[in-house]
Amino acid sequence: MTDIPAMIDKLYAASGAGDFDACEALMTDDFKITEADNLPFGGVYEGKTALRDLYAKVMSMMSIKGLSHSHLMVGEDCAVVMVDMELDGPPIQLLEMFLFRDGKVCEIRPYYFNADNVAANCS
Repeated sequence: MTDIPAMIDKLYAASGAGDFDACEALMTDDFKITEADNLPFGGVYEGKTALRDLYAKVMSMMSIKGLSHSHLMVGEDCAVVMVDMELDGPPIQLLEMFLFRDGKVCEIRPYYFNADNVAANCS
């Protein structure tokens, strides 16, 4: 049985430290992230390097000063986490849905509370 809360904490810690090799060890080979099309970085990112690729794109567009997660809701093969992004302007809040298969993360689907705020913070 997968310890979903521990896996999510490891994923956030590794990505926050820029250790994408550690992130990729937690993912399936067909991992994907789907960002809404109305975001400046919208689209589907696929494969083990998807998170690495998305971070590079987002960090080139936004000045994120900090990231925290809380309010974890866990199901049998899924979880939802509230995420707060600290910026120079108003913070960005979102929920990230994680899907799991065979003890690894197979998909992340972020849901932003205010996509206009995201676009306003992108350059």
